[in-house]
Amino acid sequence: MDPIRIFIVYCIFLTICISFFIFGIKIILRNKDDKVNQFFSIFFFTIDVGLIINFIYAPISDNSLQELVNFLNRLTAFFICLGVFFLVFAIIYLDPSKEYSIKKTLLLFFLYLIPCLSLLLIPNAVNVYIPQNGTQCYPKWSFSFVSIFLSLILGSLLLTYYNVGNLYRKFSNPILIKKLRYFILGISMFYYVPITVGIANYLNILEIRFIFSIFYPIIIPGAILIYYGICISPKISD
Repeated sequence: MDPIRIFIVYCIFLTICISFFIFGIKIILRNKDDKVNQFFSIFFFTIDVGLIINFIYAPISDNSLQELVNFLNRLTAFFICLGVFFLVFAIIYLDPSKEYSIKKTLLLFFLYLIPCLSLLLIPNAVNVYIPQNGTQCYPKWSFSFVSIFLSLILGSLLLTYYNVGNLYRKFSNPILIKKLRYFILGISMFYYVPITVGIANYLNILEIRFIFSIFYPIIIPGAILIYYGICISPKISD
């Protein structure tokens, strides 16, 4: 593997994976029956599943397994997009004035799942080339694939900002307002990574990948701010 890719996958992403797992466990142990905690923990765990799949296929050097590697790369993108859905719903459930039945939640989930599944079905959308010498190349995404991926990511980001904005206007407690600002900063740091990964995989320019990767560790303090800003106070109390 390329040294830069080794650093990204097994240093940065592994640290992210461990951090997200810890946050997910800490959140769900606080109150397993609380829907906000459930959605936030599933968000962290789902992102972790995508990262674990990335760890599995990244070192594969057998040319005969290239189609498997292509599929696993798609699957990584699928779980990342699926994860941000649970982040959006965690924010929605923070507002006690918005009540969603299980039926409505499942309906919205399946409506979101359809474009997510399309990431697994678009023909010739992903190419992780493995030459005969066994050195796996960086993923190359097609325009249709990256368009759907970024639409899902950016759409969830806008919905998150929108719902956070609604919460912000309802806050009167200065402590909660301060925590919400931390959360806004945290999600901005988090979304930097999937957005730039999508752009880098489409452009497939090594220098751009390297520049983007320098700032990938920003997702770790971002996760801390998400946890501190919202998960410690999961309901509006003022």
